[in-house]
Amino acid sequence: MNKPRRFFSTLVNVLLSLVLFFAWSGIDVNAEPTVGAAASLRSVCLPDQPVVQAGKSVTLRVWATDADGAVITRPIRLTWAASIGRIVGDQIATWSFESGADGSAEVIKAHAVVTIDDEMLGRAVCDLSVYLSKSNNSLGLSGANRSPMLSDRAFLLHSSDPPRGYGLYSYLLFYAPPGSDEERQRYLSAIEAYLLILQPLEEMERYRRRSELDIILLPLKSNVEIPADLSNQDQLTHMAERVLAAYDYARAKVLLFEFGKASSTTGPYLVSKIADEGNSSAAGSLLSFDMSHVVPKLVHNWVRTFCSLTAQEHSWSDVVLAKIALDTRNVIAVGANETPQIVTSLKNWIQLVKAQ
Repeated sequence: MNKPRRFFSTLVNVLLSLVLFFAWSGIDVNAEPTVGAAASLRSVCLPDQPVVQAGKSVTLRVWATDADGAVITRPIRLTWAASIGRIVGDQIATWSFESGADGSAEVIKAHAVVTIDDEMLGRAVCDLSVYLSKSNNSLGLSGANRSPMLSDRAFLLHSSDPPRGYGLYSYLLFYAPPGSDEERQRYLSAIEAYLLILQPLEEMERYRRRSELDIILLPLKSNVEIPADLSNQDQLTHMAERVLAAYDYARAKVLLFEFGKASSTTGPYLVSKIADEGNSSAAGSLLSFDMSHVVPKLVHNWVRTFCSLTAQEHSWSDVVLAKIALDTRNVIAVGANETPQIVTSLKNWIQLVKAQ
């Protein structure tokens, strides 16, 4: 009885893959903009989390800009399609999963694609994916058993080396202890954003190779155990303060010097580089986010956007890093529509420095 349903589900996935192939083939994400409508509309689409349980939903968002990163304020038309589940909405949409897909797999990869049409700039296509779990058990351990796993993935402890095997190594770095209340709030906002995205990032390791993943590390002088549930804001704030109290500024300063980021500003910095055969210290291009001048309430968005973008990638190259930089700038530009001074500074604050 399940064979027709299984065949239909497979057919939908094949057709959606063909749509994505023809939509993206031939596009150079690192190319300079060219004259013409087809090259003028740019889009970014992201889920609010990379992992979802059957019977639950995720929020999807779309950001649209022109080739120069300017926000499109006029109405645009969006059309969603999904390999499984139902999507309702436009630039902010809800993707609902009433049940898992047919078959025996506990976790499957679900795909969605959105077509964006603008009357002046033409059409753009954006795709994203999430991992759909059939049950709680497939999402791994819970409670106290998760805390050591999360801590191991989150923190670079004193005198220890980064874990080997990841494709991209990122570091959340503060150059010096906060010298003002504003700097302290900026640091705490960055830590809170990372702690919130940490658990779903760790869960992705259950069904993806390390070489496909980004690991983000905070240098600490001593370990801080992370509870499995940080949905309570008071608890989240308390954990961020504990992490900040244990932060290893001396090692962060050494890392910043190694990355060529010695500066009079204190951060936060997000610095990423591609590993060479599992060696996180190998030379290579550097993706750098300088959030020293970002108001504290927006730092959270910068960190979460970066984590969400890297979670969508499966391989790493200079082209991928350039795309992450461009997409992050465009997302922030849309969110900062009322503060144009931020938009003009984004290219200086988010940079890809290519290896010599």
